[in-house]
Amino acid sequence: MKNLGVILAVLFLVGLSILFSAAALQLNLLGLGGVADTGEEETTVGEPSPGEGQTPPVITEEPQIRECSEVRIIFAIGQGAGAEIYSMNPDGSDLIRLTYNQVEDIYPVPSPDGTKIAYTSTTPDGLWDIFVMNPDGSEITRLTTHPRQDANVTWSFDGRFIFFQSDREGHWETYRMNSDGQDVQRLTFTAGGDSWHPAAHPFKEEIVFESGPVGGEDLYIMDFAGGNLRRIANDGSRKRLPAISPDGKKIVYVGYVGGGGREHWEIFIMDYDGSNIVQLTHNPGVMDSHPALSPDGKYIVYAAGIRDSVDIMIMNIDGTDNRQLTFSPQQKVWQWDPAFLCQPQEP
Repeated sequence: MKNLGVILAVLFLVGLSILFSAAALQLNLLGLGGVADTGEEETTVGEPSPGEGQTPPVITEEPQIRECSEVRIIFAIGQGAGAEIYSMNPDGSDLIRLTYNQVEDIYPVPSPDGTKIAYTSTTPDGLWDIFVMNPDGSEITRLTTHPRQDANVTWSFDGRFIFFQSDREGHWETYRMNSDGQDVQRLTFTAGGDSWHPAAHPFKEEIVFESGPVGGEDLYIMDFAGGNLRRIANDGSRKRLPAISPDGKKIVYVGYVGGGGREHWEIFIMDYDGSNIVQLTHNPGVMDSHPALSPDGKYIVYAAGIRDSVDIMIMNIDGTDNRQLTFSPQQKVWQWDPAFLCQPQEP
């Protein structure tokens, strides 16, 4: 009987070992046990972990289709002090100025329900902070007051959170806050580079963002807590400024083409998993940047740097029918960083 008890104890311990090993394997497969070992070199993003009390990602099976009573393009005109935010029709008509702040107002991004615009603005101390306003430019509210730079926002699909980049730790990292500016949480912990330009998924609790040292940026995905981190397409190319299609199936981004001191920017598109990369624009000598997709997913609006000026362009999602929407009246005028504003239907 004594030997039988010893045997049973050993079998019990072996069973526990197998159980814990299986659980650890499952956590790694789910991305909850840190970044999985794929045989690739460690990324510069680091290994952010979900904070305590964070809920797992919520995945909706179908995209949330937005019905728009009106679609506008919002964008910035100018750079530095005096840059202001404007809106226009998708054909370039009916230009309306939204801000009159005599400071740098840039990077406008509408909320999912179209009732607010978040943007970056300089404060009297010369720093970037994040503000929100109504689509007509009224009721401006300041959300961040940190004594460092905060910029480049994106909204969660349900409007609960705003994600942004900040250099409050000495270099750019990605943060999350409530849509009223409360409960700021750091999401990325980047080694040897920056993490910035976040883009929230239209119906999943995921964020696409760029990270890496200057000249070596690539795109990554993480959840709303900073976990489940993964690199999207490790093909060695430089990728920046991501935007996600409304159906969640595509990522449009800025890629770098050329070399030997003649590198320029073009617009690319790929599947959400990083496959099927296609170059959409072919404009040597022109810097194409800041792409955004229309609410129906059929069009891409972007900024094109032509000589010393920048203008707004629009094309089909397959890169055809490329048209210029704005025409800078003089050199060194930027009309840039466009986004589509979907005005909500009346109840």
